[in-house]
Amino acid sequence: MAEVVLKGLNKRFGEQLVVRDVDLDIADGELLVLVGPSGCGKSTTLRMVAGLEEITSGDLFIGGKRVNDVHPKDRDIAMVFQSYALYPHMNVADNMSFGLKMRGMKKDEIRKRVERTAKILGLTDLLKRKPKDMSGGQRQRVAMGRAIVREPQVFLFDEPLSNLDAKLRVQMRAEISKLHRSIGTTIIYVTHDQVEAMTLADRIVIMDGGRVQQVGTPLEVYEHPKNRFVAGFIGSPAMNFVQCTLEAGDPPRLKGDGFSFVLPELHRRALEGRKGAVELGMRPMHLEAEAISDEAKEGPPAEALAKEGLVGTVEVIEPMGSETYLYVRYGDGTITVREEAHCRVTVGQKVKIKPNLEHIHLFDQASGEAYL
Repeated sequence: MAEVVLKGLNKRFGEQLVVRDVDLDIADGELLVLVGPSGCGKSTTLRMVAGLEEITSGDLFIGGKRVNDVHPKDRDIAMVFQSYALYPHMNVADNMSFGLKMRGMKKDEIRKRVERTAKILGLTDLLKRKPKDMSGGQRQRVAMGRAIVREPQVFLFDEPLSNLDAKLRVQMRAEISKLHRSIGTTIIYVTHDQVEAMTLADRIVIMDGGRVQQVGTPLEVYEHPKNRFVAGFIGSPAMNFVQCTLEAGDPPRLKGDGFSFVLPELHRRALEGRKGAVELGMRPMHLEAEAISDEAKEGPPAEALAKEGLVGTVEVIEPMGSETYLYVRYGDGTITVREEAHCRVTVGQKVKIKPNLEHIHLFDQASGEAYL
């Protein structure tokens, strides 16, 4: 096992800088997940750790040793790719042992390692099968086993579950979690799936535009996003955003299109001295949709109804079994609300959306910096 340290890592392809000043300290035995949209630089960063991409500038240390100029085969790492890349003419045992044979390891040691790894991954009864006779999940386990038998200092996973269906991805996430607990080796894992990141990681690194946006535990980045990008990327369904104005005062107040909220006491210290254009962030589970009766529609004006909430029209209802999602048209956008399974709201109905003000987030409109 080994600590991995990235100091000011940069990668340039021609004139384009695709990874910018990445600084990470990955602890010995930690499972760190790099997550972000396509093109954010996460796989390129992983490939620099593997030695498959040359580092333009910065330093990379594995186990305390600077490895910028060390050949990939001498870095004592093992990589699991999105593609299984198994030899079709070889059975499971031969696929897992091939790399060890190429290194000249003794037969008895190879056999012990293959048997031990097969037991960890539940492959003992499949050692004589060939890849064509196995499911996608089984083939992915073999690809993982081929890496594990090498007993490296660091495992690198590059979107290993992308080729699996939804059910298998859930199963394999559990397999990888069990594997990490069992072997305790440092793992750097790349994915574009934020659910995968949240469920697997000890810590998450969120990247965008080649830069690290935030590093923290899954709960930290979910509850305390540092900026608007992180807030919108982490969480499913995604956070809702509404433009409004923060008015300083005692108490401070949020004003937007048809609504005006007095902010609770617990937010006031964080907002001291701040005012101006902000974005209000609200997660779907922190919203409540209240149907507006026909009498109310014909009575007080919308701005009066919205003193305690945002008035909109239900456009889509998605029953999910244990819960229901409402997609409500508000202004030029849509707000997602999570409701109980037996929600009585109907499509086309006007609703008042009431946020739990203790759980809102506020972001500067210009910089995206989080105030709350």
